[in-house]
Amino acid sequence: MEPAEPDVMNRPPRKLSKGVVTLKSLVLSLAQGCVILAGSLFLFWHHYYHEAHHYERWGAHTPEERLGQAMAMAFGGLIVGNLGIILTNRSPRLSLIASLRVKNPAMMLIIPVTLVALMASIYMP
Repeated sequence: MEPAEPDVMNRPPRKLSKGVVTLKSLVLSLAQGCVILAGSLFLFWHHYYHEAHHYERWGAHTPEERLGQAMAMAFGGLIVGNLGIILTNRSPRLSLIASLRVKNPAMMLIIPVTLVALMASIYMP
C-alpha cells in the first residue's frame, strides 16, 4: 500500500458533486495508454519490418521467427510501459525521483516479479 503524502490532511476534501474519476484524469489515462500503444507498435514495426535486412543479427531466418521476435518485443514494451505508468502515477504531487524515495514494500516485490515473469514468458518454451 502506498503511504499517505505528508500534506494530505492539509488539503480540502473532494466535493461530493465531483466524481472519483474526473475528465482530466480520464484524458490523462487515455493519453498514457496511447503512448504505450504507440511505443509497442513502434517496437513491433522496428523489429519486424525495419530489422528485416539485419535478420542474421537476431538469429531469425524465417518471417515466422521474425514475427515471433517482433511480438515478444511489443509484449515486453507493453509490460515495461505499464510499469513506467505505475511508477510515474504513484503521486500526483511528487516528482518521479521524489516518489521513488518513498518506501513501498509491495512495489519492491511487484517490479522484480513482473520482470522475471516477463523474461520467463518470452524465453521459456
